[in-house]
Amino acid sequence: MKVMVLHRSPLIARGLCLVLASAGIEGEEITWDGYKSLKATLDSIKPNVVLTDPLLPGIDSKRFISDVSVWNNEAVVGIISIDQSAAIVEDAVSAGANGYISLSLSDEEFVASLRLLATGQVVVTGPVVSSLADVAASVPATATGFSRLTGREAQIAELVASGLTNIKIADRLQLKDGTVKVHVRNIFRKLGIANRTELTRLAIRSGLIA
Repeated sequence: MKVMVLHRSPLIARGLCLVLASAGIEGEEITWDGYKSLKATLDSIKPNVVLTDPLLPGIDSKRFISDVSVWNNEAVVGIISIDQSAAIVEDAVSAGANGYISLSLSDEEFVASLRLLATGQVVVTGPVVSSLADVAASVPATATGFSRLTGREAQIAELVASGLTNIKIADRLQLKDGTVKVHVRNIFRKLGIANRTELTRLAIRSGLIA
């Protein structure tokens, strides 16, 4: 597993990477210098997990999370912070993050939470690790619907709900079949559903399809 750590404090980023190394996990400390080099860095590192500070200077964290999901849709995104306010957690999850890891955890708890996050589950850390259902229950209903999807994800969700296979979607949108599979997996994760039937039902209820 490869983890990209992005924090406004180089000391914190370096410390987290040392903890990761002690657990046999490859960590890459990234110094935040704006958007200019971020996409190139993601392409170069190809992380499985992106851990980011929700208070990066001069940037909206929700936009950042959404952009990372678009640029590298195979990576899961987690927020790392000492501030565990409900608003920050809700904003992060609604933007597409897989969860929130508190910096108040022990080394062992941090690594265990990170491994859980890397499986694609949405988690929040604290005294215990909460599951997707716990997080979703605290997120406003409007944030758990299709408004959480990127433009491309919404487009693919509509086609899936209309009954098209991944191969047909790939052909129509001129994408690789593997790319469509990744998008579908992310759609299921963001909507908290498990299969195409659930997606179709949700799309009908939401008015995405007739």
